[in-house]
Order: sequence, then structure tokens, then C-alpha cells
Amino acid sequence: MSHILNKRNSRQIVERIYIKADFTLDTAASFGNGDVDPFIDISLLLDDDGHAIIQGTSLAGALRNVLRETDLGYRKKVDPEAAITNSRLLAIFGTAREQDNTHQGVFIPSDAYSAEPVEVAIRSGNAIDGHTGTAKTGAVYDTLVIQPGTTFKLYFELLIP
Repeated sequence: MSHILNKRNSRQIVERIYIKADFTLDTAASFGNGDVDPFIDISLLLDDDGHAIIQGTSLAGALRNVLRETDLGYRKKVDPEAAITNSRLLAIFGTAREQDNTHQGVFIPSDAYSAEPVEVAIRSGNAIDGHTGTAKTGAVYDTLVIQPGTTFKLYFELLIP
């Protein structure tokens, strides 16, 4: 049984551009995995061989925010509707799944893996009280960080409709 695509619903991709880049950390960084650990408050996302992973969705979110701030203003309070309806954001990154009229963007990042297994360190910090801007008493946390100089292999796909 053959399936006929409705041209109105087809993305009609005419070209795919593949972008490959190396990204090297200038400073220590932490890309949390969301796991709960009894000894470390913020763990790292690592594969079985010790390579650090930055999820493609995290890369897309960071790049989307850079474009949003470029278009709508850095750290400015923006009407949420303006951010949702920004045409460049929608065209490149698509719409949120929660919206009624969703579509996929044309920018597709892959998960980024460190080129080599990573060397990690533990960094301690104090939680900050959002109202006073001062350290919360007794609110110390430990974070695993990846050392400076770690290189990640980045892969992106750009669809040309």
C-alpha cells in the first residue's frame, strides 16, 4: 500500500546542510544529567567510556535563547506572546509542543560528545538567596565540572525547504 503525501503538509526539503565543528571549553563547565546522587548535587552526563555529553536539546535551547535576545533584547522583559510569535525563532527552531499549531524547525542539533574521555573535578559553591543576593547560610552544594581544554564534536543539520 503506497502512502501519498499531502503537499500542504509536506516539508518539501530540497537540501540539507551539515555543519561540523569543534568546541573547546575555555573554562570549567557543568552539563548536568538530572540524576540524584547522594554525594554530588549536580552530576555530569557521561557515556560508558567517560565521554561527556551535551544534549542536542540543550544546544538548541541555548542557541534559541541567543537568537531571542538578539531579536527581542538582552535580559529585557518581553511579552511571552512576542517571543512565541517571533518569525525567525519559529522558522529556525519550530514551535513548542504545547502549542496548538506546532511545526518542526529547520535547525537540528545532534548530541555533542567530548573528543576524549573527560577529566572531572568537584567544585563547591554556596546557594544564593534570590531576594537579598547574598549566600544562604548552610546552603553549600557540590558540582562535578569538566576541565578547561575539553573539546566537543558538534554536528548540526540545517534543512532547506
